[in-house]
Amino acid sequence: GDIFSIADISTATHFVNFAHAGFKPDEKAYPNLTRYLAGILARPSFAACIEEETALLKKAGL
Repeated sequence: GDIFSIADISTATHFVNFAHAGFKPDEKAYPNLTRYLAGILARPSFAACIEEETALLKKAGL
């Protein structure tokens, strides 16, 4: 939908965790999913959280 909701956050966080583990969905096989995730990750509030999380993981050596 057009409204960002808790459902979007809940869904996207699973894929963020997968990305931390080195998995990303295939853009050719799942173009709608990758476009959806890119849109969420581009949101300033979400991107800031991911940036902070990534820095913490790097600091922890993960």
